[in-house]
Amino acid sequence: SIYPNPVKDELIISFKQLTMEYSVMKIYDLSGRKIWEQTVASEKLKVNTRELSAGVYFLQIDGMVHRFVKL
Repeated sequence: SIYPNPVKDELIISFKQLTMEYSVMKIYDLSGRKIWEQTVASEKLKVNTRELSAGVYFLQIDGMVHRFVKL
């Protein structure tokens, strides 16, 4: 799950279980441009979203896609 949504400064991402020891998390903007990528190895992390422009984004990890809104 991802929260809060919409987000202002910090997005919290929580997974029940990663499918591999390490996963790659990517954030895309509405046009499909990759704007952020990070290797993750924990089941909960925080993403600083202060630098993102307001709009709709997509977070992809382990084949799943989550939509979130940046205020």
